Amino acid sequence: MFTIDNPTLTKAPLLTNSPLLTGEAPCPKCGKMHEIRYGKQKINGEWKEGYTLAFVKCGDNTYLVGVNNRYIGKRKLPVQPTIDEVCEDNIWQYRQNKPSRIVDDMEKYGIPRETGYKILLGRGVCKWLNVRRKLIKLKNAWKEDVNKTIEDIKIAKKGDNPIYLGRLRGRLETLQSCRKQIRELCKSDRWAMPDYDERGRREVDKLWGQDYFSASKEVI
Repeated sequence: MFTIDNPTLTKAPLLTNSPLLTGEAPCPKCGKMHEIRYGKQKINGEWKEGYTLAFVKCGDNTYLVGVNNRYIGKRKLPVQPTIDEVCEDNIWQYRQNKPSRIVDDMEKYGIPRETGYKILLGRGVCKWLNVRRKLIKLKNAWKEDVNKTIEDIKIAKKGDNPIYLGRLRGRLETLQSCRKQIRELCKSDRWAMPDYDERGRREVDKLWGQDYFSASKEVI
């Protein structure tokens, strides 16, 4: 499985300087330059060429070389540290957001898998990981609504119904505002503790020997 954290990705070199995101990139296998290709993604209900993942074709094989126009073909990606090594600096290197991964960690410390799942279900962890997933899907659905509303506005501008046009513009502004807030939540810092768990915040600060959370009143 391929994984790369956001800080590492943003430091990677650009895949291409072309405004159209075209050109060639070094092949991770043979080192020669090959044409940059892109996979398909669903946009407004239709499968179109996307520009998130970039590939090169070498012989009969295809190799991933770019993510969001950042070249990752020959980079040495960070190895995921053990759970005992977690800290603010490496937290983005951990695979997250699946209860089964938490149960894997618990099992290493002697907690039976059945007990692990009971804890996660009983304490609401599974529920809120599920809510997180649904928020991401909602954010993506709103993006399609934003694009459709933009197209509706273009059509409405050619008509003679200013009230309808105004409503569309209001709808667009509301959708964009709501989607922005959801995106900020989904992309918020992983090194975080809920503001209502004062005991947890104090204990984390004590364990790491720093004042990360106990002095903060920010709602997270």
